[in-house]
Amino acid sequence: MGDALEPTFITMASSDLHRMGDVLLEFEELVLARDGTAYHARACGGKAPDNTSHWHGWIEFAPVRSGPVVLTPRETTQPDRANTARWANSLTPVYLEGALVRALRWGLVRVEAAQHKQRTPAGFERVGGMADLKRQVRRIIEMAHVRQRDARRYGIVRNGILLYGPPGCGKTFFAEAIGEEFGLYFLRVPLESAISKYVGGAPDAIERLFHEARSKAPCLLFFDEFDAIARKRQDAPMLHEQQMVDALLQQLDAHRETPGLLVVAATNRFDDLDPAVVREGRFDYKVKVDNPDFDGRLAILRGLIRARPHSRRLHLTELAHDLDGLSAAQIRSVVDEAALAALEANRPIRAEHLRAAYRAHVLTSRYCGVRLGWDDLILPADAERKLRFVQQFIGNPLVIRQLGVTPPSGVLLAGPPGTGKTTIARVLASESEASFFSVNAADVFSKWLGESEQRVKELFARARARVPAIIFIDELDAITQHRADGDSAGERVRNAVVSMFLAEMDGLDSSTRVFVIGATNRPEMLDEAMLRPGRLAERVDIPLPDAAARKAMLELFSRKMRLAQSVDMGHLSAQTEGMSGALLKGMCTLAGRNAFVRTLDVRGIAPAVTEAGPVVTEEDFEQAFRELSSTPRRRPIGFSLATWRS
Repeated sequence: MGDALEPTFITMASSDLHRMGDVLLEFEELVLARDGTAYHARACGGKAPDNTSHWHGWIEFAPVRSGPVVLTPRETTQPDRANTARWANSLTPVYLEGALVRALRWGLVRVEAAQHKQRTPAGFERVGGMADLKRQVRRIIEMAHVRQRDARRYGIVRNGILLYGPPGCGKTFFAEAIGEEFGLYFLRVPLESAISKYVGGAPDAIERLFHEARSKAPCLLFFDEFDAIARKRQDAPMLHEQQMVDALLQQLDAHRETPGLLVVAATNRFDDLDPAVVREGRFDYKVKVDNPDFDGRLAILRGLIRARPHSRRLHLTELAHDLDGLSAAQIRSVVDEAALAALEANRPIRAEHLRAAYRAHVLTSRYCGVRLGWDDLILPADAERKLRFVQQFIGNPLVIRQLGVTPPSGVLLAGPPGTGKTTIARVLASESEASFFSVNAADVFSKWLGESEQRVKELFARARARVPAIIFIDELDAITQHRADGDSAGERVRNAVVSMFLAEMDGLDSSTRVFVIGATNRPEMLDEAMLRPGRLAERVDIPLPDAAARKAMLELFSRKMRLAQSVDMGHLSAQTEGMSGALLKGMCTLAGRNAFVRTLDVRGIAPAVTEAGPVVTEEDFEQAFRELSSTPRRRPIGFSLATWRS
């Protein structure tokens, strides 16, 4: 190709030129068709015509139909900072889609017209909200790559960004936005390219990937699902898996100072990564990517709705508030379901389609188990008032925060066995439409070293991935009792588990939307640190039911039975003083069984099924009471043996 080409009008899809004027560019690569339909041009440096400023970097020229490309100078000398900023602002590139420029092989590029057209957002503009995250990454890239030469003068060598967060939160999307924002070639590593089942194959595959990235510099080399490549070697039984991690370590060290090469990885299983891979010196920056904030959710909704038929009266602000806690992938699922419903109705997407899709998502993905309500509970008025207040904390944290109140991150339910603490937790989850995670000591403790603490971390991680969420810890005193100073293996494990629970609870706040409910009948056995403000400082006592409550419970538990007129619930409630709700429910179940047994003939065969069913009599309840009285069991707190025997 000669030094000059016939002038060809092309589109400068990415530039920081604000005005009509000239800029002298030194082209590294220029391929143009005579008709201007297919070309690629890459400028590696330039200066203002009056020599007032110089810069070195890249400008990518591309047709409008291919979308805008980011301009990011790699290095900038700034003899005149004010003038240079007009031509090369590496941190905030300005896109001028539709500007016509005339390109020559060497020399002048003239901006002849600026057609201010609607453009497609690119880079960080595509990522709604997350201002703190973008600010953090922008600073990292500036120090590690844009000002790489200055950083080396100060002895600073940085590389490697690890993005971690729950599934579907947008880590891969954000990595792509980093590449666009800073003009880096985005090279995504397919797992099949990095993983080889043959001994000796993994090192060669990893080396080829880094060689390709170096040849395409400035390049962002992206490892998705990084835990599949860099898992802990002690957890990798196959030799080729261990070789893959070793090869990755070698390449990270070899290319740490390679100019123009940025290594980024993403995972939702941070704790599964080999510590040698993610240590400082290999991945210097660990960046947490949470589910989108309000601005992010609103931007995602607008982006997903914009290109689809939708009502002009569609207001997304309220829906963005409702979607609090959802990942980007879950928001897309909601919008897709709404679009499908609108398509079936042959209408544009409306608010009712989105609300119905959101409700369906809540019902299918959040709460697991039988749906319960406040009508399924018989509680003292004071306890119910406190618990309904807790429900508001869980279900409407935004309203609570607007009142200037800091919502608690947990509550302790204290009371004798069988008083309904587990049912209360399920009602709170059902009424606040929260995911429900129930654990006890058997679910937490393991005989393997370190696994108990890992189970606690995974429990909170699963809850954070399905917010709003409730973690219910039954028999809390068996898990987080007073820490001891002993040196036995059991005491060390128990102390480590308590410390892990405390650390995880300290990481919760109102924006996390994970709420912890602990249940115990021995609150005095709990570690004092669990009851401090910010953890389980809120306490609700659930006592044994009084006579009125017992009568209401008996009526509740027998509401589906066909009762004889002689059954007097008031009399039964007086006889059952000291019994818990669980025992009362068991007594009603036994009474129903007794009524069924009475219907059997001498051969033990039940009669034909009738709509009415057998009648439960007073004698059936009294027999059930006697059966419970003769069954050995641990007595509830506050239970009177004399009352039981009476």
